[in-house]
Amino acid sequence: MTSFPSDIETDTSFSVLAASQECPQKIALISHGMPVSFDVLAAQVSSAIDMIQSLSLPTSAMVALLCTQEQKTYTLMYALIELGIPVVLIHPRLTKVEQHAIVSDSGAVYFFDEGWILPKDEHPATLPKSSTSIDSQTPLCIIYTSGTTGKSKGAVLSRDAFLAAAKASAHNLGWLPEDRWLLCMPVSHVGGLSILLRCLQSRTPVVLMDESTSSGFSSAQICFQIERDRVTILSLVPTMLKRLLDENPDWIPPKHLRVVLLGGAAANAALLERAAARNIPVLMSYGLTEACSQVTTEMYGKDYVAPRGVGFPVQGMQVRIVAQEIWIQGPSLLTGYLSSGMIQRPDLKDGWFSTGDLGFFDQHGQLHILNRRIDLIISGGENIYPSEIEKALEAQDGIFSACVFGIPDEYWGQSVAVAIVAKPGTNIHLQIGKLRNRMAGYKIPRYAAMLPEFPTSSHGKMDRMTVIKTATPLLFPILT
Repeated sequence: MTSFPSDIETDTSFSVLAASQECPQKIALISHGMPVSFDVLAAQVSSAIDMIQSLSLPTSAMVALLCTQEQKTYTLMYALIELGIPVVLIHPRLTKVEQHAIVSDSGAVYFFDEGWILPKDEHPATLPKSSTSIDSQTPLCIIYTSGTTGKSKGAVLSRDAFLAAAKASAHNLGWLPEDRWLLCMPVSHVGGLSILLRCLQSRTPVVLMDESTSSGFSSAQICFQIERDRVTILSLVPTMLKRLLDENPDWIPPKHLRVVLLGGAAANAALLERAAARNIPVLMSYGLTEACSQVTTEMYGKDYVAPRGVGFPVQGMQVRIVAQEIWIQGPSLLTGYLSSGMIQRPDLKDGWFSTGDLGFFDQHGQLHILNRRIDLIISGGENIYPSEIEKALEAQDGIFSACVFGIPDEYWGQSVAVAIVAKPGTNIHLQIGKLRNRMAGYKIPRYAAMLPEFPTSSHGKMDRMTVIKTATPLLFPILT
């Protein structure tokens, strides 16, 4: 078994091996209803470390990890964190084309799914050097998002940033001896990874979803595991909560479930009322990848009445409104963006990060979200960036211009729609269907409208709002 290096100078909050020395018999995680202690988990992680070290990765190497819901993903994640190797998180629902594009852009030398990407003698030394003394500013992970240009870029999140976020969450929720947090969010998202790290930092058990459900979301399985595994904390997006309520009409949460954190997308008042009627202890929250998840949250132990916002800034985070736009500042902010193998510092305004989201504070100091950034669609908790889809469509034969936008969807929160200017006779259903080989299914437009041309602004650019307003009543379902 690999021993924990004695000369590590950094905080050991995210070290399974350190936890195994501090509390070897304490439960680290629960898998298929069976507890796994820190000493057992440490042995598994040590084996993974030995395997990773046998690869002889280049110094300063960065790797990519396909993030499934299988325990091997979590073991590899713990091992990479232990070694201080920055890991690019790859969403399993992305197509191979999308996965390879991210891995290639990041400069990762190894993809824990398919093997080597770059020759062993190449040295993409764009990230801080890893060593037995891991600097707290070393990137812990890189999570790729798309901007307004359509080109994906990786949010670089440091160990310190995640630690600040974990401590902020603990400051609000506290930790009880009996706490157990169910991980039903993908760890390729910052929300899912945060659950792993918060539980590790506090030496609290994380409950894994049974691998039999790894192919998709199962609300019945969540209800079952809350009971079986005595889950006390749960994180959901509104679509998941709605499905839980719709598909399990007789389910009432057990008393040991003390909080359900709801975030990732807007939640309407009717959904919150339905949850309250079932005594589901929902706390609203607002966050983003660039802030290691939470920015604001409702305070634990307080009662909230309509109209509910998304809470108050978490410990260490500052939030202000500038011309209705939400700006944030704090220790959990990203280091920068990784694109084409190089890190670029974020575009800060006097130290403040502009989220692009619109909101306001009420008289009690609670944040309310007016609208997510205009070019962002959130469907089933997945962030979808129109510019990426627009560029792909405009590369198709017969399509001159495309404007992708979200429309309300009772089930998913939003569905993807598109307005198109095309050559007469173009089969729009066929052209949109071709996208399925290039991008994840949740990005494919479900509705379309044909326009003869797009109105433009005084600057000659597409007037997105007018296009959306014109196209919405003309939408028809896409058959692919």
